[in-house]
Amino acid sequence: MTEAVSFGFNLGRDPDSPDASPGGKNEKGDGNLKLPKSVSPLPHLSPHGRQASHVGGMPDVIKDVQPQIVAPDKNIGLGTGLGSQLMKSSMGSTAYTTLHPLEKMKQTQYEIHPQVMRTRKVTRLTDNLSSGAATPRTPKPDEALRDGGEPRGMFRELLLSDLAWATEATGPEELNTVREHRWFFRGAAELADRGRSYCFFVRCLLDMQRNVQCEEEGAALDPRLTKACKLFVSGQCGNGSTCEMYQLLTHFISNAVIFDEWDRYLTTAFADGRANQEAFLVPHLEQIWTRFCRILPTMEEIFDVLDARFVWRHRLPKVGDVVRETMKRRCFSSKAVTNNEMFTQEKCNNETVKNIKRSFGLYSTCR
Repeated sequence: MTEAVSFGFNLGRDPDSPDASPGGKNEKGDGNLKLPKSVSPLPHLSPHGRQASHVGGMPDVIKDVQPQIVAPDKNIGLGTGLGSQLMKSSMGSTAYTTLHPLEKMKQTQYEIHPQVMRTRKVTRLTDNLSSGAATPRTPKPDEALRDGGEPRGMFRELLLSDLAWATEATGPEELNTVREHRWFFRGAAELADRGRSYCFFVRCLLDMQRNVQCEEEGAALDPRLTKACKLFVSGQCGNGSTCEMYQLLTHFISNAVIFDEWDRYLTTAFADGRANQEAFLVPHLEQIWTRFCRILPTMEEIFDVLDARFVWRHRLPKVGDVVRETMKRRCFSSKAVTNNEMFTQEKCNNETVKNIKRSFGLYSTCR
């Protein structure tokens, strides 16, 4: 048998212990191990691995002080010149500091040359005349589109247009504003010269064309102005001028400039060699159809009193039918449109083409 190795502990019987019992157990018989009395404490070591020189286990500070070891320069290969110093400074903690996104954008952006920047200007619509001459509807070069606030007293004139004491004569400046409007139509000056209420109503019709052509979304006319124009028509009808209001409707629809512009746009599209291709023609049709869908409900709302009081008595077409028939006659009645494959085929998958066919009656059934 090999003898057991003891590391300073008595695993067997301690003859010097009076409490020892045979078998290596104490009197209580719990089998706990007991430390020998001859075990001495371990010597206290200093932080540097040497035994402390004084009692109490505290190291001798004076003897333990050693010179600090300097770490070798990792970038010694860069040299010691000015360029190397700049390179070392950039490789420090500053180079790894994360910048705020706004500050980073300010540091990376650059100033654009003034010649590259464009100044704000108004885009003029021309008739593409070879001689370069403009039509009478084209405004003067020094005048921009008038899209400012409403004139003073505009709502009062439209609301009280049926009262003689509330109406005033049209001023020269207001009449000049109508004449110089980009979407001026024939007979607008004569209508505006009847009084300020008529002048403001005609101006709303002109601004409605401008909004439809220049703005891609939104109502054709401001809702407050639409309501004021509706009250103007209702007041005139209540004053006994229902026939004049229906005549004003048909005169505006027949001479509105916006239908001429749509007709020229569609004529150019249908004259193209790709007019029978859906990918080419449909985007052109959508430009006109979306604008027509904005102006139609506005016209019906302004003149809806005619449908309720006048049209059914004299068997005249309703306001919506007048607008649709005018649109069909002026924009979709040419042979280039009626002979196009997109409108002659029985089946159509595009929703825009189907809606145009239904609205203007370009075919009897739609599958």
